[in-house]
Amino acid sequence: MMLPGHAGTLVILIIFPAISVCIMMLRMVWRILTGKVGLDDIMVLVATLLIIPHAYATYMHVAELSYGRASTSEAMRKSLKYNLVSQMLYYPILALVRSSIILFLFRLRLREVNQPLQLVLWTLFLINFLQVIAVIFADLFQCTPLSCIFWAPNPASTPPQTLCTCINRPAFFISASALNISLDVWLLVIPTRLVWYLNIALSKKLMVVAVLSFGILATIMGVIRVVFVSTHLPSPSLSAQYNIDIISSIEINVAVWTAAVPALKEMISQCYPEMFKCFCSLVPHRQMLQSASRV
Repeated sequence: MMLPGHAGTLVILIIFPAISVCIMMLRMVWRILTGKVGLDDIMVLVATLLIIPHAYATYMHVAELSYGRASTSEAMRKSLKYNLVSQMLYYPILALVRSSIILFLFRLRLREVNQPLQLVLWTLFLINFLQVIAVIFADLFQCTPLSCIFWAPNPASTPPQTLCTCINRPAFFISASALNISLDVWLLVIPTRLVWYLNIALSKKLMVVAVLSFGILATIMGVIRVVFVSTHLPSPSLSAQYNIDIISSIEINVAVWTAAVPALKEMISQCYPEMFKCFCSLVPHRQMLQSASRV
């Protein structure tokens, strides 16, 4: 079963998650060895693990859809089930990465940050948490009964005895995507204000802002995705659905890379070019800290 542009599909749905896992392994090893593991690390780790089933569900969705369009409605219904699974994973992944970055910002010398900015960060954290719950709930129950989610795109195949009531799905998906982009932009603006209050040289402030603003790449992918969604819903062609799925996969992987950039930047600045030697030197230091904590 071959997909349109299957070589690109394999690169994005296999190589991209593999890169995310490798980057996250480096981040976690560095955090453990330096004794800096925090809740932000746990959140982005969970997001990275969720990328794996998302990649599988995305591949199966497009594969079954490609087969189903030319064959039976049963294959099409199976593809829509995989699509729902990928949606149920897509939104939490972005929310977890966003929460991780917010918590990381609190690590940046919180005592030097003014109270209003702390309030902004907590407000963003709360809105991010509430919006992902609302979106998942609305997505899961977009139609009643639930089975209608897998029938509505092909009304002719819906049994007469089944009465389907669905929300305005194009409006829902566009609104959810627009909200995600708004939260990303909000999060991109905060580091500039936050770093301004840090007692460091201007050159370092600019470098920190640049590192924390790396998330603009994920935001750009989110904008491209919402353009595709708004253009092709409610009945996207196979090619359009394929593009939406691939863009979504790129977006969540780039988001994970974005969250890992600050930790990797710290690791590289301290260990480059002798990375292995640096990691080995940290192991006895870590063991010494653990021994001291038991005393």
